[in-house]
Amino acid sequence: MEGIPFTKSLKWCDGIAVVGGGLFGTGSSSLVNVLPAIVWATTARGRDITYLAIGVYPGTPDRVLDLLRRSVRKPGRISVRDEVSAATLGDDIVAPVVGDLAMGLKPAPAADARRALAAAGIDPAVPLLLVAPKALPNPILVDALQDAAETLARRWIERGGAVAGLAISTHADYGLGLARRDEVLVNELGERLGRPLPVLGPQLPPALAKAVVGEADALFGLRIHSLIFAVSTGVPCLGVGWEERTTAFLAEHEQSAISTRPPKEDLHAWVDRTLPARWSARPRLLSS
Repeated sequence: MEGIPFTKSLKWCDGIAVVGGGLFGTGSSSLVNVLPAIVWATTARGRDITYLAIGVYPGTPDRVLDLLRRSVRKPGRISVRDEVSAATLGDDIVAPVVGDLAMGLKPAPAADARRALAAAGIDPAVPLLLVAPKALPNPILVDALQDAAETLARRWIERGGAVAGLAISTHADYGLGLARRDEVLVNELGERLGRPLPVLGPQLPPALAKAVVGEADALFGLRIHSLIFAVSTGVPCLGVGWEERTTAFLAEHEQSAISTRPPKEDLHAWVDRTLPARWSARPRLLSS
């Protein structure tokens, strides 16, 4: 979204739809935080507006939350992705919970995902663990979660599996930029393991990214959309209870979550429980 074209469009558009994502909460960008002010201003000029399936979490600055509430007091102007978002907006705002839009995204054909996996050098005859990392503003916490990823990956490899990285985003969140992007974190995990890890993405079309996750046997992720793709395609996943949006999603769908410093035994147990169960349920790969 570029400032000048966007500002010009406000003069001729009939309405604004803000669609999807865990927009508001701790770590929201400055551009996102000014969005409710812009939308509120357009309602004063008679424009129609709607927020569709968005996330609004504790930690949203009070002034941002106040402007957001003002612009959606009229019924039908907002729907949210989870109960936490509805509660954050408060009882005075009618905000139907519609889930995350990525749950209903139709994945690309499985053949396209298999070609992407093959191009990355991934053997379809070996059970695959995808790791979808995300940089956090606390480097000590990031290191602890890289420790967890390493423990999971080593155990998965010991049990005869393969590990690859899924890079969802081209840039890190929280203003961390390119230096801590997903691909860099995957490469750091490979260095810990003493072997380079294949990386799928970034900039995979969403439908293809979802199909790629669907071809995996398990996923460990911080990126919420990697977890959404896993849940909606029936792939066992393990998430981290770091952000409100992730915690809310995992709880809603009764998925496994770990603390930011999980015991090694718990991680081993998840691998030992997940890998054989998932692999035995996919006999087509055994004969490929």
